[in-house]
Amino acid sequence: MNHLLKQLNRNLPGRVFRLLKRKIYNPLIPFLVGNYAKEQVSLDDKSTANNTFPFQISYYSCPIINPPSQHHVFKNKLHNLDLILSKMQGLIIRPKEVFSFWQLVGEPNKEKGFLEASTFINHKVVMTVGGGICQLSGLLYNVALLGGCKILERHPHSIDAYGENRYIPLGQDATVTYPRKDISFQNPHNYSLLLVLEIMPEKASGWLYASEPASFSVEVIVSPPKVTKSTLIKTVDSLLTKEEIVEKGLDSKTVKAWRIIKSDNRVIKKELLSQDNYLSTPTWSD
Repeated sequence: MNHLLKQLNRNLPGRVFRLLKRKIYNPLIPFLVGNYAKEQVSLDDKSTANNTFPFQISYYSCPIINPPSQHHVFKNKLHNLDLILSKMQGLIIRPKEVFSFWQLVGEPNKEKGFLEASTFINHKVVMTVGGGICQLSGLLYNVALLGGCKILERHPHSIDAYGENRYIPLGQDATVTYPRKDISFQNPHNYSLLLVLEIMPEKASGWLYASEPASFSVEVIVSPPKVTKSTLIKTVDSLLTKEEIVEKGLDSKTVKAWRIIKSDNRVIKKELLSQDNYLSTPTWSD
């Protein structure tokens, strides 16, 4: 069966394989693509990591946002991010191994110490246990993209909740929802990778280090968003009186993202990463 599934992976076109993979429960992924990365090394002794993985092959950072409506749970958000970080800090991803967010973290519940923070449910920002962790999943997605990794699973947010104050550009975000939506990627290189993360109150950063220097460079390009304005919904009273906006909705936006990989200043691969649709929410008037 192992041999058959690996043949399936090799023979199916990438898009069809990804569609099928969404119907297959995660534990089968090792048979489809490779083993999960699990080994972590301590970064307390920096000389060990530096000697084994001296070459930086990718870096990405993003601000940690703290909107006024979420000030009361900001400490909880940082706490949740630190819990996630402890599960993957110093992770070694060997050739062909697969990084999976949920394989490393498991269910983010109270029993594991997770606290209530903001998250998106049904196109709205609400408070749930284990919220606020998409800042890290989006960071990991971009670190993997720039590191030339093969993206196996990634999901955009359903809405562009923060607009121009978003922490990661449209088309480059990545949401996670246990256990349905994961961020997972594979190390396609012939050398191992070391994942290093840093969470600060203002910024989250991530690096991939390698035992060998990278022979490539990566550029991610996102198209300008195609915008459709939020639908205006009027209450009965507003049909008779002066219109006032009581709840501003979100515009829908559609973007495409590509990754360009170069070697010796020559394009060796250009791939369409995604076409993401961020849904609108209605604008209410009174």
